[in-house]
Amino acid sequence: MKEGKRRRKYRKPDAGAGSYTHDEWDYRRRRYRKALLDARFKDTHPHCITIDDQAQACLPHMFGASNYTVLQEDVGKLPCKVSDIYRRLRG
Repeated sequence: MKEGKRRRKYRKPDAGAGSYTHDEWDYRRRRYRKALLDARFKDTHPHCITIDDQAQACLPHMFGASNYTVLQEDVGKLPCKVSDIYRRLRG
């Protein structure tokens, strides 16, 4: 990848994630973690933005200590917050 060029990918969470069994959920989590590690190997830097405060239990393991943001504020402010986070990441 050329210096200064960054690619952005957006992932919409699976609908109905609560309907998975524990084994299915564990399998999906392991598969997603492997995809993140593969992306890092290819010089892509994943960052997660979520409004799910319960996700804090697995996000450090999945994305690393500083590669995720949990928005715990008013969801109506989400568009402004995403823009702020994007600006900060672009540095």
